[in-house]
Amino acid sequence: MMRRCLLAVVLVHHAQGELLCERAGACAPREEESSILLHTRLTKANVSKHMSGGKRLNAEKPPQDYSFERYMKDFGKDYDPASSEYAERKEAFEVALKAVQAHNADASQTYKLGLNVFSDWSAKELKSLRGLKKMKKEASAFKVKPLNPHKPEKYPKKVDWRESYPSVSPAKNQGHCGSCWAFATAGVVETCAAIASGVLTILSPQQLVSCAENKFHCGGTGGCQGSTAEIAMDYIIKNGMTYEDVIPYGDFFGNGPKCSIQMQFHAMAYKMVTIQGWVKTETNSLEDVMHALVNYGSLAISVDASDWSAYSSGIANPCKGKDNVDIDHAVNLVGYGEEDGMLFWIVRNSWGATWGENGYIRLERQGKKKECYMDKTPHHGSACEADPDTPVEVCGTCGILYDVSYPEGCEVVGAGKGAVDR
Repeated sequence: MMRRCLLAVVLVHHAQGELLCERAGACAPREEESSILLHTRLTKANVSKHMSGGKRLNAEKPPQDYSFERYMKDFGKDYDPASSEYAERKEAFEVALKAVQAHNADASQTYKLGLNVFSDWSAKELKSLRGLKKMKKEASAFKVKPLNPHKPEKYPKKVDWRESYPSVSPAKNQGHCGSCWAFATAGVVETCAAIASGVLTILSPQQLVSCAENKFHCGGTGGCQGSTAEIAMDYIIKNGMTYEDVIPYGDFFGNGPKCSIQMQFHAMAYKMVTIQGWVKTETNSLEDVMHALVNYGSLAISVDASDWSAYSSGIANPCKGKDNVDIDHAVNLVGYGEEDGMLFWIVRNSWGATWGENGYIRLERQGKKKECYMDKTPHHGSACEADPDTPVEVCGTCGILYDVSYPEGCEVVGAGKGAVDR
């Protein structure tokens, strides 16, 4: 899905540990939830405690006199005013602030941008986080399963697997590691297992980052340097997955644990979920994606997320009109819907709950007349090292229909069979 996918929102200094509930009682856990789920349930970060007068920042509509100094205070950043870094960060912030104000002042826009921790990053930094090297050929276990039935299906107007309790865990944060592929895989396996058993387990992306070997350098070279959901699912077929509590995420800053004998033993001793295989839908098939999403649960997808960093709310098409839709990020497709006559997809990102709509983005969903673009740099995506860098067609908003897969035969060890509440 990418070599070094777009990285999560960086929570700097003390702001990293100060995720607060946006509404009173919003973090109160349900009695049915396990302790494993409780410690991962996050909502939007409330940064108001850092603000003068206790006023909360409206990130989509900052005050006209909003300054870099106030931004630093609000987001817990600290730069030496005499340093060149301070000047560079301030310049980047001022560009971002103007972009937010200009975009949100345009009444024709269907989504809002907002200030966030990316707002003082330079274009070079954002580009370097996405990485440049991609591979072209799919993993050795590549398989395509046409799902579109002979007769057209009638789908419900809305599907949101977050509302099918329990089947989707809260949005997580991959940090400074190109591990989006591991988070996307853990997400779809969690949902698949919950649908099969009625038990939502919080699985360990770190197990995949550390132990899922990427021999053919597909989507990267493995670990924080990128891989694909298909390679991760091949690993899970052989080894299963364990709890996040057993192997906690340690690669937030890209220096996590290796796949030691002890880690492998713990993963085996506390194996929680197994899968029998995985399915890849036909490339750019809207019908296959709709069928899989409605009938089988959330999906692992690849997208161009190069213009997502400032997304705040609404139904977005940040790739519209781009000359090159550059697939570079792995995420979860968890549903679709319609608002004020506009169709949308519901996508769970891995940049933490403070980004976007509580960790999610809604992307514009086309009907039968889907948008298609060219990815002129496919070596930035889910491909393998040996193939030529031949441009490929990618369809749907930001290429959402191009590379889609999901697990099958999922089982929670010892839980038996069950069903989620749909």
